[in-house]
Amino acid sequence: MELLGLRDAFAALDDALTQDIPVSGVARWNWNRFRGLLKAANEARYSLLIPPNKEIDGQTQEAFLASLATLSPDEAHAALEKAITQAVAKAMQQNPDDLDPQRRLTDLGIDSLMATELLVSVRQQFDVDIPPMELLRGGSTIHDVTNLLMLRLGLAAPPATTPQPAGDTGARLPSQPTPAKYTTGLLT
Repeated sequence: MELLGLRDAFAALDDALTQDIPVSGVARWNWNRFRGLLKAANEARYSLLIPPNKEIDGQTQEAFLASLATLSPDEAHAALEKAITQAVAKAMQQNPDDLDPQRRLTDLGIDSLMATELLVSVRQQFDVDIPPMELLRGGSTIHDVTNLLMLRLGLAAPPATTPQPAGDTGARLPSQPTPAKYTTGLLT
């Protein structure tokens, strides 16, 4: 179980009180972990209550993520890229072998509905939320999504930031000149 925010807890309590429910409980479950704790949860009689088990490359989510941690960064990147390629292919209803990880998602033909399906799949498979605008920003590729997931999963170090020169107040548009130093005196 995961912690529930106050807003979610009070909203659920409000629903329970207005519907005159005698016994209720509110929780946010990680269903893959629940299946591991209670083997009976995998039985068919619970199939309408419990979401289907999300496997990644033939492994449970926990096993896949644990295996990524034991791989070298390059091997982990390749395995994660394969999983992301499969998720993109499923959303686009295409063969994963037909997708080039270096091509932009928009060039592959992904639209907003497919992107939403991909984001839901990433959330379910990896417990990582990616904002939609981050996914569809200009130039985003399967390779870029993989790099982002590597960072969010703690499998790669964040890129080094370049320090700004002293006295620089921030980014400028290319057409803006660097401000000149002001001097005191009269103009003649």
